[in-house]
Amino acid sequence: MPTGGVRNEGKSQFVKEVLKKNPFANAQAVNAEWKSAGKTGEISSTLVNKLRSSEGYSGNLRSGRKPTTRTKLVELGKKKPGRKPKSAHSPFMAPRADAHTAPRAQVIAHTTDFDQIEADLDRLLFKVMDLDGMSAVESQLRKARRLLYAAYND
Repeated sequence: MPTGGVRNEGKSQFVKEVLKKNPFANAQAVNAEWKSAGKTGEISSTLVNKLRSSEGYSGNLRSGRKPTTRTKLVELGKKKPGRKPKSAHSPFMAPRADAHTAPRAQVIAHTTDFDQIEADLDRLLFKVMDLDGMSAVESQLRKARRLLYAAYND
């Protein structure tokens, strides 16, 4: 015959009560509560996770720390980690000073124009190099190419 007192349900009931108080409690937190209640033994993390899931508390139990955003890095004066974009390696693909004021399509077209002019100068330079006695023209073409590069970077 059952007695009139409240029956202790054991570990499962204890875990459910702890999770009602703190839905983010993990196995360590539940075991700390278990010990502070004066109980012997230990509650397995499997049981805690199973009951978290059945009670609808499943999910990541990460710390409350949020990832640092790009704007936060800029405010802190730090660079964003990772590989630099390909444009950082090419002098003709580097952003110009007016790139922030001009629409994106115009900046791309402007960069493409410089690339095409540079390619045309290179082709012409190689044709002149094949001809004998044209060293003066060759040096002037090299000079023109340097001027183009300087004008683009200003």
